[in-house]
Amino acid sequence: MFIERTAVIAAAAVFMSPLTAYAETADRDIITDEMYIAAVEETIDWEGERVGGSSLAEGFIAEDMAGSSEADWFMIAEHALGLEDDFEGYIAAAGVPDVTDGELLTEPARRNVTLALLGGKGSDMSGAALDEAGCNELVWVVLSQRLNGYESTAAEQRLTSMQQPDGGFGLMGSDADITAMALTVLDGDAADRAEKWLTENIGGMSCETAAWCIIAACSQSSRASLNDDLVGSDGARPIDILFSCRGSDGGFSHTPDGESEVISTAQALTALAALAEYGAGGEGIFDGKTADTDIYAQHNIAGEDSFALGQLEKIGELNREIRAGFYPPEDIKITRLRELSRLNDRIQTVEPCYRHYIIASADLSAREAKFKKLSAAGVAFGAVWKIAAVILLIRFRKTKLAKKLYKKFGRYLPKRKKKREAS
Repeated sequence: MFIERTAVIAAAAVFMSPLTAYAETADRDIITDEMYIAAVEETIDWEGERVGGSSLAEGFIAEDMAGSSEADWFMIAEHALGLEDDFEGYIAAAGVPDVTDGELLTEPARRNVTLALLGGKGSDMSGAALDEAGCNELVWVVLSQRLNGYESTAAEQRLTSMQQPDGGFGLMGSDADITAMALTVLDGDAADRAEKWLTENIGGMSCETAAWCIIAACSQSSRASLNDDLVGSDGARPIDILFSCRGSDGGFSHTPDGESEVISTAQALTALAALAEYGAGGEGIFDGKTADTDIYAQHNIAGEDSFALGQLEKIGELNREIRAGFYPPEDIKITRLRELSRLNDRIQTVEPCYRHYIIASADLSAREAKFKKLSAAGVAFGAVWKIAAVILLIRFRKTKLAKKLYKKFGRYLPKRKKKREAS
């Protein structure tokens, strides 16, 4: 059984490793409420087409999927979003799981979590063998115990003991997915160290990693900023990465431009639900408290700060000016260098992570740089010519050519001091 568990954990590590998950093409976007609501509705429709039924819960019950990983994730998300469904019927169909010694603890723990969040009661996992459990299993066990009102100290201590020296958590070394998962249950110094590692290693990530980062940020609201702390060097936040993985069919893929997948879509919807619950005053999707969530009544659900929204007006003004007189950039003449420089100076006042909204901003900057080189070359040539003319004047001052040159360049000659008349 230990060999089987190790093999499963190793496979999961390969799937979730930051080395294999890249949403490097994500841009920093302003996620409007309209975009958010459309994503929620289309994601639920996507899953509804897969399972059938008049609602997701009824579809899962009819397909004997209640209690499965797929169904649990969607039920957790729906409930947190404040949507109506047959949650009581789902609880009854899923049933309370038994914890068999030696099996992976993720499945029964996750089902217990789902039951508790939907208003039911899960089983006590105090007797589960924790010595061989991976970090991801332990996170689910801690959540299961807390939400169902059972003792969670042993699982918490075991999880904390597995924190890496660098502050992260993982199946084999520190891993963004597992570290974000751990942050949903950590506090104190362990949480500080885990968050520090996560903010410093936020680079390329998959849809699932981005989802867990959003869930972690919401659960650690007093520690992690949705907009600032979990941002990569390219300015993209986890929610930007999440939306970059959103397909035209309403589902989400593991990485951008991929095929929609169940686990990616389920976890993406759960992350969107975490944002909604956070916005409605909740303390995290796994806090056990039901926030009065109504996504149609909330504003700024994606957590855009006022500064980000304020950039839109400035960007709009710049785009109108560019369309009117500076587009396309290749048509701009060098005689307009001063105007172009002033425009680019104003573009520089927009934060770098928002500049991709500005029409041809990179091309305008390149055009100015080219003109400045040409201008510098012209000034240098003019200076050389003037120096040469002065030398000729001095050398051949009595010639007819000198007289002509003097008329044109005499002002550049050094002035002779007049001798003072004797008094």
